[in-house]
Amino acid sequence: MARVLVWLPLLMMVPLAAGCSQDQGGAPVDLQVHAVKEVPSDAAGVAAEGEGGSQPGNAHIPTATPRIAYSYSVSYRLGNAGIGEAQSAHVALCDKLGAAKCRIKSMQRESSDGEFITATLNLVVDAKLARSFQDQMDKAVDEAGGDLSSRGIEGEDLSKQMVDTEARIKAKSALAERLMGIIQTRSGSVADLVEAENAYAQAQEELEAAKSWMAEMQGRVAMSDIAVSYTSSAPAGSGLWRPIRDAFAEAGQMLGDSVGALIRFVIVLAPWGLAIWGLVWLFRTRGWRIPWPNRWRRSADAQADPVNPDHPA
Repeated sequence: MARVLVWLPLLMMVPLAAGCSQDQGGAPVDLQVHAVKEVPSDAAGVAAEGEGGSQPGNAHIPTATPRIAYSYSVSYRLGNAGIGEAQSAHVALCDKLGAAKCRIKSMQRESSDGEFITATLNLVVDAKLARSFQDQMDKAVDEAGGDLSSRGIEGEDLSKQMVDTEARIKAKSALAERLMGIIQTRSGSVADLVEAENAYAQAQEELEAAKSWMAEMQGRVAMSDIAVSYTSSAPAGSGLWRPIRDAFAEAGQMLGDSVGALIRFVIVLAPWGLAIWGLVWLFRTRGWRIPWPNRWRRSADAQADPVNPDHPA
């Protein structure tokens, strides 16, 4: 009986200890289960990516769209008659798109006999349609009997400039609004109001300049330049009749050169001819005789012996 009384308090403490252990060990397990159940699906996916090695925060960082202004250059080689046909076809393609998506900046064609025919066409085309538009241009050149000579593309990244200009526009707009508030409330002295009006005018001027520059950059990004050049594969006027025309042209030139050479010759010798004629006229009027070699020989023959010509008389 004494032994039972000793063990009874110990037996009664066992259930209490078990209950305490359940409260202390079970609660964290239940909390973890509830915590896992309450985790959203997208967060679980980010956590899974984090375990794979990627950083969870980078998945939701927005990236700025690059703003690039493209310009294209295309060169074609065609026959003499195909240049005009291809150029007209390209102009028709641009007119078909409309002024909002395609505009002609300049157009030129040069042709002279005996030289290669050249032509140019500068267009501004919607950036989204620039490459497909060039495919249509290539097709028109193929139909005209020509082929592609060269093609190039250049891109200028305007992202930073446009972001800086946007920030400048916002800052100048806020400054202009604050200055306008001061001017409208007329708070302060007359000097302060005059200074506020001058600052407002300067802020508006800078704001308009920034807006204009921003509009120009947006236009360059939205519309792409396409510079088209055409070159003939042979000089103009080449064929059967070209050598004949060249021969007649050269004959006329040679005749003109001969007449010109004759005129130069006459001009060079005229002063000397006049000088010689004056000397001859002077000798004749004075009765002078020029001792020509033939005259000396005749005078010597007259003085010789008629019998023996070898001995003088």
